[in-house]
Amino acid sequence: MARLHHDLGSTSALGDPAKVARVVLEVAGMAEPPLRLILGSEAYAYATAAARARDEADAAWHHLTVSTDRDDATAADRDPLAATSS
Repeated sequence: MARLHHDLGSTSALGDPAKVARVVLEVAGMAEPPLRLILGSEAYAYATAAARARDEADAAWHHLTVSTDRDDATAADRDPLAATSS
């Protein structure tokens, strides 16, 4: 990531180490901390770009993904999270 940062022409990171330390300590004290911790504008930009690329790749291959379902699978079978979201 540092090399990518350098290759993109940026001379210094936006992150403030003292602010990072404060956030890490705050998160360490949380009863339910975030599963992922993205700190800083640059990290957020890279993380969201990666998530978008992953989503697009998953969507492009959706037809292969679902092609392995049993022939008798129902719509409810194919969406196991629908039952937990109500």
